[in-house]
Amino acid sequence: MSIGLLEAQRVAASKALADHLKDWQQALTDRNNSAKHVRISFNRVNALVDGCRFLTQADVQASRVETWLAQERRAGRLSITTSNYYLRDTKSFFRWLVEDGRADRNTLQSLKPLNVDVEDHRQRRCLPDDDFQEFLAAARCGSTIHRIAGPDRLMLYSVAGWTGLRAQELASLQPESFNLDVPEATVTVRASYSKHKKEDVLPVRADLADVVRDWLRGKPAGQRLWPGGWWNKAAEMVRADLAAAKQTWIAAVPDPVHRRQREIRLPGRRRPLLRFSQPSRAVHPRDGKRGSVVEDPASPGAAFAGRDDLEALRTGAAGGRSLCPRRLARSAGR
Repeated sequence: MSIGLLEAQRVAASKALADHLKDWQQALTDRNNSAKHVRISFNRVNALVDGCRFLTQADVQASRVETWLAQERRAGRLSITTSNYYLRDTKSFFRWLVEDGRADRNTLQSLKPLNVDVEDHRQRRCLPDDDFQEFLAAARCGSTIHRIAGPDRLMLYSVAGWTGLRAQELASLQPESFNLDVPEATVTVRASYSKHKKEDVLPVRADLADVVRDWLRGKPAGQRLWPGGWWNKAAEMVRADLAAAKQTWIAAVPDPVHRRQREIRLPGRRRPLLRFSQPSRAVHPRDGKRGSVVEDPASPGAAFAGRDDLEALRTGAAGGRSLCPRRLARSAGR
């Protein structure tokens, strides 16, 4: 090791970790990470460093990190999964110190993430077809939420359901993102908006492609189809449409007793909750890429959704057949 490198590491060792953290934050930004990713990563590491009272590199001990994370879990402030995220980002910070010549070793290298399988998780299941149809109908008839009108939310949820795109990926789509006038229609997400920073080209079902093509007529080129910052508050928007769908479901029962039973959330009927932060990823059978949902031919949903069905729902004239991708949503209690 050169004398110059040793001297640089000696100087870095005496530098406050808070200053190193600011430099790491800038390095993350310079690597073209999203502002959200940079903010969350920095805040996690900063909280752990402060909680362990690490001032300089000489203060850092792996055992103190383990103790702090354990205390946060016992206090209910961190789950095992979130605790692992804190550890991952903190190890990344100290690895960067080594890579940037500010330290000769990563003090936290030996720490391992905990087993998340022992943690209780909310049971999640697919959104039943009838429920999803009610949800789409409620969205179509609903008022504007976060600058997204009801009919546009219907298309937003439909595209989300059949492609598995995340909220921010959906928010980036423009008319040019869709290539619909080909035998196998596709939608493209630019690398700058894809989670893994690579361009995604996903297949689009033929029935959905027909409806999207009609909906795109008159949409200005180069403009986002669903503009604004709705993607950052997508859960609020979805909950509002779910609540409207629930009220319709309750009102459909004429008998007051049965209506009251629905109001108090009968255990036999649970309303799944859409989660746009982590939508389900479907797999295309040909190339293994995430994309159009592949139905089980033996399932009731296998025969759903011709183009006429989806168009009928979009225009408010849906009949009784299911229009729903079976793997869009994650469930929670109604």
